[in-house]
Amino acid sequence: MNMMRQFNAKKGFTREHDRLPGRLNKALPDGPAKGKCVDKEAFAKMLGQYYGLMGWDEKTGNPTDAKLLELGLEWTL
Repeated sequence: MNMMRQFNAKKGFTREHDRLPGRLNKALPDGPAKGKCVDKEAFAKMLGQYYGLMGWDEKTGNPTDAKLLELGLEWTL
């Protein structure tokens, strides 16, 4: 996961690219989850927490140099 993330970072991907499709931010019209949707602010907060748990930079969403070194992925730096 870290190697893939680092590859994407080198191609210019950042936290801004980690987003859900817009339709998930709209309440569902029917079914068992009627009226439910993903809250954008809650998702952004959880994304930051996920990055922290992964050892990634919470602002960019990319692996830190320390994390890559820890995993023996220094060749990706």
